[in-house]
Amino acid sequence: MEARVNVGEIDKALIVFDKMSIVPTVVTYNIILRSLCDKGKLKEYHTLLTALCKDGKVDFAIEIFNHLSFEGCSPVLITYNTVINGLSKIGKIGQVIMLIDKMNQKGL
Repeated sequence: MEARVNVGEIDKALIVFDKMSIVPTVVTYNIILRSLCDKGKLKEYHTLLTALCKDGKVDFAIEIFNHLSFEGCSPVLITYNTVINGLSKIGKIGQVIMLIDKMNQKGL
C-alpha cells in the first residue's frame, strides 16, 4: 500500500487498503491520509474522520487528527467541527476546549 502511495497511485492504494485482511492501525490510516493531504484532497480526509467518529472510534480519529496536524496537514473548519462533535458526544469537554482555543489561534 505504501509503495502505491509513494508513486502517487492513491486510488490503487485505497483499493489495497479496502482489501486488507488486517485491522487498520493509525500508521495504516496515516499513510493514506498523509497522501490525501499532500494531494489537496481534504474532503476525503474529513470523510474518514467523520466515519471514525460516527463508528464510535473517536479516540482513534483524534489520534489521526493530532498526528496529521503535527505532520503539517492543516485541518479546516469542518474537520475541527467533526472532531469537536465526536469529543462532545463522549464527554471529553477538556479536549473540546483545547481544540476551540487552537481554532481561535488559527483564526478559524
